[in-house]
Amino acid sequence: MFGLFGDTTARDVKRLNADAQVIIDHACQTFRPETVVAIARLTGEHLDRAHTVFETDASGRKRAIAEYERLHQEAGRGHQDVPLSAFTLVLIHLRAEAQGDACQPARDIIANFIADPAFEPDP
Repeated sequence: MFGLFGDTTARDVKRLNADAQVIIDHACQTFRPETVVAIARLTGEHLDRAHTVFETDASGRKRAIAEYERLHQEAGRGHQDVPLSAFTLVLIHLRAEAQGDACQPARDIIANFIADPAFEPDP
């Protein structure tokens, strides 16, 4: 908040790395397997879209995040579980990209989920 509390980068990295797995675990525990597969598929499609449509620089990433925050809000208002979960993962991935190598675990978790929705990492 306006730099009053110092640099929050380490906290943001930790949160993004944890949130990726939390969202996937929640989806796997809450939804039927076919819904989990739909979430993984939609996440992959929209990550591809975000990387194709938006530039990879900081301003392009900000526009992509703003777009997916809007889509996330619409999905939440419409009680659409699949897009809501998928857009949450897209947002985590985009924010993790902005953090760089420190958030590689979050990006790997999401990539593994997209590749194999039944994937469970080692504890």
